[in-house]
Amino acid sequence: MESPITAKAALLQALVSSPGYGLDLIERIKERTNGAVVLGQGSIYPALRALESEGFIESYGHELLELTPDLVSDIHEPKLELARRLGA
Repeated sequence: MESPITAKAALLQALVSSPGYGLDLIERIKERTNGAVVLGQGSIYPALRALESEGFIESYGHELLELTPDLVSDIHEPKLELARRLGA
């Protein structure tokens, strides 16, 4: 069984590219890890609720999930700064 920290990290990584639904996120994680990480519904939904209560993700409609705008900025700002420093 995956630890909650591993599940939460995998879910955040899966949401970086685009919003998604719980079952979609399970498949994304499985595909991205070539089957090395397989999360079940019993571990993914508690982890998603924890991420939402911690302010990392937001849910809409029928549980469409995405990163919060603040977290997106925190993720992308270091990449932009590095690109500026490298003159890209």
